[in-house]
Amino acid sequence: MTVVWVGCLALVLNRICRHKSTVLVASFYGLRRGEVLGLKWDAIDFDACTITIKRTVVSTLVDGKREILRQDSTKTKSSYRTLPLVGKFKQYFLEVMQSQEENKKLCGDCYNYEYDGYIFVDAMGNLIKPNYLSGQFPRFLEKHGLRKIRFHDLRHSCASLLLANNVPMKQIQEWLGHSVFSTTADIYSHLDYSAKVASSIALENGLPLPNREFKTSWEGSNSEQCDPKNSRCDPKISKLTG
Repeated sequence: MTVVWVGCLALVLNRICRHKSTVLVASFYGLRRGEVLGLKWDAIDFDACTITIKRTVVSTLVDGKREILRQDSTKTKSSYRTLPLVGKFKQYFLEVMQSQEENKKLCGDCYNYEYDGYIFVDAMGNLIKPNYLSGQFPRFLEKHGLRKIRFHDLRHSCASLLLANNVPMKQIQEWLGHSVFSTTADIYSHLDYSAKVASSIALENGLPLPNREFKTSWEGSNSEQCDPKNSRCDPKISKLTG
């Protein structure tokens, strides 16, 4: 996923998508679907400028019926994490909060207070359903000429951008909330090719690599030429200069 693709997505979202905030937060913070929908206002500290991932909203089958499960916990202990609330997101969340308060006044008794406190609700206060988000997102991309991906792939795009900006894998693990380092490394190590290229360039600049004159340089004008009849000549060395 390229920076250009993410930029195009942000542009289209700002113009059209009514649920753009969920997509932008998932892209920037690399959150899982359930972590995005589980965000509540008490997870954001506007004074300290932090956002804490501590709840999830998931879809599950109960007795054959699809139910929305709200959990005051994360997928794993490591998934519970506090991340910086950057300036633009701080301002955006403040605007969303203000919009919610206006909707409550406009809707009156029709407003659904069952999900009061959750950030990502519609104008009537209804919580955005996980499956709706997963289903509508790829359709939205296809409709507007963007490469179709899953909502969860936004998490991968976040990791890709972090790697592209030379963020260490360990820090990416903590940002994404993976419980063990090997999970992050196994999933994203193939994306770190640019770092390998940079390493090869550094090595090339720092080491005298073989060239056309390598044999002459190795033997040197002051060194004894290797003669198979010379008992002092090591045949193993002659192979190196061949």
